[in-house]
Amino acid sequence: MGEYPDCRDPHTRHLTELRITEIFQNAGPASRKVREPARRIKAGIEKISPFIQQATRTICPECKEVCCINKHGYYDFEDLVYFHALDLEVPRHESGIEDAAPCRFLSAAGCRMERTL
Repeated sequence: MGEYPDCRDPHTRHLTELRITEIFQNAGPASRKVREPARRIKAGIEKISPFIQQATRTICPECKEVCCINKHGYYDFEDLVYFHALDLEVPRHESGIEDAAPCRFLSAAGCRMERTL
């Protein structure tokens, strides 16, 4: 299939989202081939979430070097397809944040996003 577009670039991301939206709108029943695996991925993440939450509840408050940095908070092409397959709104991109800065979704109580997102 080739390289995926660089969705960190706001213009490219916008065009990619428009194209993915168009594809899902026109796919009809064929979209099940993508929607079903996305639902299984979401269910798998939900299943392991309690274990991850238990670990982060113990580890994160003592963290001296935040691993939840902005660099890891960008959505790539596959993430955008996942969001569209589940009919979820993609969180808006915030430009101007350094890659090494704390993730824009990080709050004092942990991530503001559902783990499946």
